[in-house]
Amino acid sequence: MFVRRLEKLADHLETVARQPKPERVFDLASWFGRDPYTCGTRACAVGEACFIPEFKKAGLRLTEDTPFIVPTYKDSDNWDAVCAFFGIKLPTAIRLFNMYSYPDEARNDSERVAYRIRNTVKRYRARRR
Repeated sequence: MFVRRLEKLADHLETVARQPKPERVFDLASWFGRDPYTCGTRACAVGEACFIPEFKKAGLRLTEDTPFIVPTYKDSDNWDAVCAFFGIKLPTAIRLFNMYSYPDEARNDSERVAYRIRNTVKRYRARRR
């Protein structure tokens, strides 16, 4: 688990909650997409991660080489890219970032995702002691 990356994402998601960008809405329903209702965009936690300069420099990207915009990292895409970039296994990635791992009312709550990331990191650190 790449703890610093996860903590950086949690920090970013808390900022998204406090200072939302008017052109981008947080939404766990898709990695990234255009919002036809606002002329802006929607991004989930991983989609937001792709906007963090440090992560972009490390190679995390959103790629539009399929009908969908998906995260890519090195030679991986979709969930494989998420797992590789954050150093986590698929069940952890699903629990942290998949919209079906949250109640419907939390789908647009970046703080709730940040909270879950921080708890996951906390448990990981406790096990390593």
